[in-house]
Amino acid sequence: MGRQFRKESMPHCCRTSQPVTPRTDPVVIMAVVNEVNDRILLSRNRKWPGKFYSALAGFVEPGGSFEDAVKRELWKEVGLKVWGIQYHSTQPWPFPANLMIGFYAIADPALFSKYNFISIPGDLWHTNFFAGTPLNRLAWLRTSPSFLNADCAVVGSPATRWVLFNEGKPLMSSSGSNGPHLARLSTAEVKPLLGPEPFFSQSQQEGELAKSDEKVLQAARLHGPPIVFLGLYEHEDASGSSRALPSSDFSVKKDVAEIVSNIHGTPYFSLDVTEIQETKVNDVLGGSQQGRDGVEFEFIDGRAAMGNLSQFDSGVFSEARFLVDWSARNKYCAGCGSPVYTLWAG
Repeated sequence: MGRQFRKESMPHCCRTSQPVTPRTDPVVIMAVVNEVNDRILLSRNRKWPGKFYSALAGFVEPGGSFEDAVKRELWKEVGLKVWGIQYHSTQPWPFPANLMIGFYAIADPALFSKYNFISIPGDLWHTNFFAGTPLNRLAWLRTSPSFLNADCAVVGSPATRWVLFNEGKPLMSSSGSNGPHLARLSTAEVKPLLGPEPFFSQSQQEGELAKSDEKVLQAARLHGPPIVFLGLYEHEDASGSSRALPSSDFSVKKDVAEIVSNIHGTPYFSLDVTEIQETKVNDVLGGSQQGRDGVEFEFIDGRAAMGNLSQFDSGVFSEARFLVDWSARNKYCAGCGSPVYTLWAG
């Protein structure tokens, strides 16, 4: 009776009606990095679309350890020896009855070329995506209203570029045979979307500049869609120098025009257009120089867009996406319920 009950209570296959014994098959997935942790090994199958890559993974043999599985799979797939194997975390594998176990491992990229590919061609060392912003955030200058707002400052600079987001999706542009890439617009092109001036150090009254001694409104933005000053992408000047560092040349006590003249590069801002009417956004995009040249714009999910992002664009995107997402999710103070606003230009 008891045995028959246990057999009937077991799950059965929907096609064969045979009893199915529950099982969990552990799978290891490896993030293989170099010793300075700025490059990662990714792999792709011959049948996959271009620019699609994945970390290497494999099943754990019965009776074997997880660490042995890491070593075996990496040697079997790409002929690479690793060390410094370290457990990271677990999560369900996309396939049924599998448990995915994540590990870090270290390898020397110079040794990679000494081995032959065995089963998965196209393995490459990639610089870590979505990490390491290439921008200088100018922390000691972003508190200055004049540095941010003036026509001769970063917002009004012809070199300034804007990255747009809609519900967390970045704006991508494409033309002809060129695949989509991160779209950049000038201040003049996005100005109809920015709301009332001043753009930063706003007072409670729309259109008014906050008093300089009001620290709680230092480079604050209370009105208009969320804007973040992402930072400066620095270019070398005539002397070969490219770094804007806290010094007398970049002191907030100096005239804004003089500070800007010492800066060599492209300022970047992000703009969240989620709450702006779609027709207004489309009008701005269509009226931009790129729009008039026939470039197509589309807001694309970040994960879907990553195959078309350069290393530079991925760093800018990751920084912007994080800050835009934080502002979108944290709209009210958890303690008092008051609306939350950003300081220091985001």
